[in-house]
Amino acid sequence: MVKVKIYGAGSIGNHYAHAFRKRSWNVKIFDTDNKALLRMKNDIYPNRYGKWDSKIELIKKDDSNYYDLIIIGTPPDTHLKIANKILKKFPPKILHIEKPFCTPDFKNLNLFLKNLKKTKTKVISGYNHTLTRNTKFAEKLLKKNNIGKILTITSYNREYWKTIFDAHPWIKGASDSYLGFTKRGGGCLLEHSHAINIWQHFANYLKLGKINRVNANLNFIKKNKVNHDDLSILNVTTEKGILGNITQDVITWPSQKFLRIEGNKGYLEWHTNYSDNCDAVKIGTRKNEKLFKFKKKRPDDFEGQVEVIQKLLDGKKLPNLTISLKETLTTMLIISAALKSDKFKKEIKINYAKGFTLSALK
Repeated sequence: MVKVKIYGAGSIGNHYAHAFRKRSWNVKIFDTDNKALLRMKNDIYPNRYGKWDSKIELIKKDDSNYYDLIIIGTPPDTHLKIANKILKKFPPKILHIEKPFCTPDFKNLNLFLKNLKKTKTKVISGYNHTLTRNTKFAEKLLKKNNIGKILTITSYNREYWKTIFDAHPWIKGASDSYLGFTKRGGGCLLEHSHAINIWQHFANYLKLGKINRVNANLNFIKKNKVNHDDLSILNVTTEKGILGNITQDVITWPSQKFLRIEGNKGYLEWHTNYSDNCDAVKIGTRKNEKLFKFKKKRPDDFEGQVEVIQKLLDGKKLPNLTISLKETLTTMLIISAALKSDKFKKEIKINYAKGFTLSALK
């Protein structure tokens, strides 16, 4: 039986615990906050999934036992500190670190990469939108090349973050957690970085090159004890000269979560949460338009992620893994480039030859 430990009894910890228990895996949840553990058992889990699963073990004291899979679902500014401890003491077969992967200053990243080299651990991230049914379907349509030469890509993850607070009712506002602090991994640029990652994913799929130039404008809120961006607008360019736009915010309602690929013969739109319990893909050419809907429930968002984890546990090689450490660190470089661009009011270039360090930005 697969042995799993999840760090963090918050929303993401509940999602993955439920997904793994559907496969009858052995699941332990560790959290330093006893209130969080009780909230998971008595409130979050039964309200989402019908009843508490008594086979989930809640632990208040961390252990050094071996686990096949470890999930880090704590605040981003704790991710790499926890990960380094894990890699030194009990490296698992798979280490899943939720998005955003780390803080934008890359604190503890060099040590993490050094520790990782000493293990056989496979590291993956939480950018699960690259693995959903609508993404896979959009890829199949693009493979047919119905929209012609790609001209530009636009990606939005714009959502008033009352949705986050509704899913985490113990958080009364942004100042109560990392969410209100960009330096800690909060704010829209990091918290809603699915938009950056999915732009990057489709650019990779279409062989348009990596984003290597970023020109960004961010709006920062510095009041009521918070310091975070509530709107980020990125103009980006790939290595092959494709221009595009990525917009993320925590102010838009109703939400806008979509990506549009514009070709010289038509377009393709990818939508998450297109309507209630539904993702979608829309394709249009000069002759017609078609809309394809994909019914889902919230747990379905994680099914593709769990399938990948199962394949990795089975020892299968996945050369084009979209949630790999490399792809995740590329997203983090783009985020850090955007912050630097906004600070210095200039375009920032990313030199991937220098690796995944802030020295790659100039």
